[in-house]
Amino acid sequence: MSKMKFLSLLLGLFMMASCKGQTDLYKLKVDEKISFDTSKLEKNSDPVYGLKGYRTDDLSLFKIENISLQKYEIPNGNAGDYSELYVFVNSYEENKFIGFYLNSVNEEEQGKILEFLKRAYKEPKFSSNDASSISMAWFDDNENKWILLEQNNHGLLRNGKSFKAMDIIVVKQGTKIEGDERLKGATIWDMFKFTHFSK
Repeated sequence: MSKMKFLSLLLGLFMMASCKGQTDLYKLKVDEKISFDTSKLEKNSDPVYGLKGYRTDDLSLFKIENISLQKYEIPNGNAGDYSELYVFVNSYEENKFIGFYLNSVNEEEQGKILEFLKRAYKEPKFSSNDASSISMAWFDDNENKWILLEQNNHGLLRNGKSFKAMDIIVVKQGTKIEGDERLKGATIWDMFKFTHFSK
């Protein structure tokens, strides 16, 4: 066996081993009790939608289909320039999965996720595109999920350059925003639609 083939085989085995213990976010079912270990995650509510869940910036615990997510921080970035994940549940007592929110600042990872979503869900039901951002929305009625995505040029680094960030919200259809009386009764989709597709 040539050295190159051996290295390729070794890399493949390493990738398989690294994926083995990861929770596949794509395969989590709405309204089913989550079965993965939450002890390494912190209980926290998402600051945008107010949903209860588990937060982590160690994305290496998770994957999306065959895409291994990574703990990632922007080199020479500011304090908040890192990837993070919230896994939403209906309550901490019942622990039933209702969705997740992923903020990725890893551009290579973003490209793989976007390609996967286009392959899995085809053309988005809604989309908009301008010089600085793209927004897409898919409705998966079979799995009772909304899949909402935004990718934009995000902030400035210390060297004055911008970087791309991607927000993905996968959530049970009909889920309402919590904790904000001004938005009482509004759903996640209502807010996303108003913010991204109302122009």
